[in-house]
Amino acid sequence: MSWPSLTLALRALWFRRGVSLAVLLVATVTTAAAAAGPLYLRAGSESVLRDGLSSPALDVTGLDVVLTGGASTAVIDQLTATVAAAGVPKAYPQQIRSLQMSLDIHAPPGRNDSQTRMMWREGACAHLHLVAGHCPVGPREVLLSVRAQRTTGRHVG
Repeated sequence: MSWPSLTLALRALWFRRGVSLAVLLVATVTTAAAAAGPLYLRAGSESVLRDGLSSPALDVTGLDVVLTGGASTAVIDQLTATVAAAGVPKAYPQQIRSLQMSLDIHAPPGRNDSQTRMMWREGACAHLHLVAGHCPVGPREVLLSVRAQRTTGRHVG
């Protein structure tokens, strides 16, 4: 491009400086958005992945050993010994014993029967805030959530 042509182009831009500035602004915003979009997408994906790996419950990321059939203290102790003998991976240094079973709840007259899961976890009472009563310590004692207590109509005691 020769100097006279360049001078003419610069004079044209200056003459229409408002339109030229608007075109420059639109082009800058469009280019920035096109460049920043993939960066935000990658950062968002990494954030979601990090949250997914760091915050799920132990039953999602832990090592489960399942026993079907009847459960007694002797069976559970034997199962614990078998797992220990097999070698627990270094990623799971702490063993937390727990039991889960599905139950049918027969409600008092005037309320609907329902199904629930009964669970026991070693050391669970240390992590709970009790509204009433105390943690179960013996046979035939259970701990109910407030919602389960309302649904079944059961009372403390």
